[in-house]
Amino acid sequence: MTIVQDGPPKPVKESEPLIVGPESARRLIVVVIGWFLLAEAVLFPIGFVHGLTKRASPPTLSHLLFTVRAFGLDIVLLYAVSIRGRIVSGGDRRLGLGVAPIARLPIIIGLSSVVVLYVALLDFAVYKYRPDLFFQSSSVPLWIALLNSFGIILLAPLAEELFFRGWLWTGLRKHWGVLPTGLVTAVLWLLPHLGRGIGAVVLLLFPALILTIARQVGKSVRATIFIHAIYNLTGQIVVFLKLFQN
Repeated sequence: MTIVQDGPPKPVKESEPLIVGPESARRLIVVVIGWFLLAEAVLFPIGFVHGLTKRASPPTLSHLLFTVRAFGLDIVLLYAVSIRGRIVSGGDRRLGLGVAPIARLPIIIGLSSVVVLYVALLDFAVYKYRPDLFFQSSSVPLWIALLNSFGIILLAPLAEELFFRGWLWTGLRKHWGVLPTGLVTAVLWLLPHLGRGIGAVVLLLFPALILTIARQVGKSVRATIFIHAIYNLTGQIVVFLKLFQN
């Protein structure tokens, strides 16, 4: 049977871009776990050497390896952020990361004051009940301590907040409300800190709550980066005092 085409042949249209819907919440969580497994694989040699030499090597080498590994993890997270920020927003990285002017700035300043008070109370409790730990001197060279403090105060808050309460928050909010999104991002942020012990994770529960509130109230990841940096800076003040006393 012959098919007769009516009229002139229609022009072939250029293929239109395929519009892909947002990734599922389950996939977003799997991606987070995948990036951390990748980071652990990349940094495994440093961690392995640090574990072998922790007791036998001088404190300088041990602390240097620890600092290098922490820097490496933050760099991997920032690299992941540069990729995932575009994916969750369909091309606009700033939108995907939640980089926007901070809303309700007085509340964010108030929350930062709360975390400063929280760290001060923790330091006072250590001073009161464990003075041996509070006055314990460190043999780490000043340059390593300053390098480590740079990572703790600036690099870690930037990398962790852009990763957890940046693109991941943005992606999960397309599927979930504030409460489940805040809970999941907080739990995933706390899990990597288990390496420091369960006690450290328990002490971070309150800051995790404050950061979650700040992300929702401030409508920007800048709010959580600011509070996270203030929190870490306050915790490092005692370290600075010990170093300069030595």
